[in-house]
Parts: sequence; C-alpha cells; structure tokens
Amino acid sequence: MFSMNSGGLGRLASALMQGNDNRLEKLIISRVEDAGRDLISSLFRSSVLGIGLQFAQRFGAVAETGGASELARVRQQWLSSVNPVSSQSSRILNGLQQEVNNQSRPRRKAKWRRGGWARSRQEWLDEGWRHDWRSQPRDYRGRWVVGRLPYPLQVTLKVSRRLRRIRRVRNARRREGRAIVRGIVSSWAQDGD
Repeated sequence: MFSMNSGGLGRLASALMQGNDNRLEKLIISRVEDAGRDLISSLFRSSVLGIGLQFAQRFGAVAETGGASELARVRQQWLSSVNPVSSQSSRILNGLQQEVNNQSRPRRKAKWRRGGWARSRQEWLDEGWRHDWRSQPRDYRGRWVVGRLPYPLQVTLKVSRRLRRIRRVRNARRREGRAIVRGIVSSWAQDGD
C-alpha cells in the first residue's frame, strides 16, 4: 500500500541530508495521496457506482473496437468454461479455436513442387524423366548413358496402408463366409448319405 521505488528513496535521502524540510514534506504528502487514491479506487470499484463505471469502460472499448473486444472476452469465457469430455471433443474444440484464430494447417505441396527443381507443372511433366533415376538409361556396367529410354516407364501406384487393411479385412471375411458355406454344403452331403 505504501511503497517507494528507488528514485523516491534517493530523493528522500537527499532531502534528509540537505535538511530541506519542504521537499521532504512534499514527498511524504505525495506518497500518502497515492496510497489514499489506491484505497479509494479499490473501495469504489466494489460499489454499485464502480460496477457502472466498469460497464461504461467496457462499452467504450466495444465502441472503439467495433465489438471485437467484447466478442473476444465472451469467447474466452466460454472456452474456459467448457470442460472437454473426451479427446474427440477436445480435438473438435481445438479445431474450432484454430479456425477462429485463422490458424489453418499447412497444406501438402503438389507433387510437382516437392522436388524443388521445376518452376511449373508443365516443366515438371516435360522434364521429369531427367530427374527420375528409374528412367535414366544405363549401360551393362550400370553407368549412365546420354539419352532417354526407348519405352515409357510403367509407374506403379502405391497402395496406402488404410486401403491394404480394408482389403485384408474384406478378404478375411470372404474366406470366413466361404468356409461357413462349405461347412453347410458338406453337412447337406452327409445328410443325404
């Protein structure tokens, strides 16, 4: 409540050493006034008039920012009050918050931009064979030979892990179904004997 910074202490010490009563008196009065002002403002803030003053200050901030300050305050209150139940809901809330903050995830580069050597997609299409090690003609010793291969490369498509898992599960279910049908058919054959 009653505090002094190092500058105030220096002035107080110089006033005491010089014997300047007037300067010491002014310094003490200013400190008491500051402490009283702080006390009165803290009492005023908790009263009905203080709440009205705070509302007026918020209204002034809304008018200055066009409502953005109030929306940010309400959003922050709502986000801090929400208690995520599961990891999925927290992921959704984080995604919403990122969208609000315009923090989009970086997109994956186009295939022709990943190599870094092509300036356009057309250049990548035209000159791609020069940068693909599979299309470089070699002699019988494995050394590079100038020119192009006389045939186009058959590029194999990479099958994703997800697609392989889907196929594996689907084929396993088909095998199970076939085994069940075989069992039913063989039981019919045994019943007929």
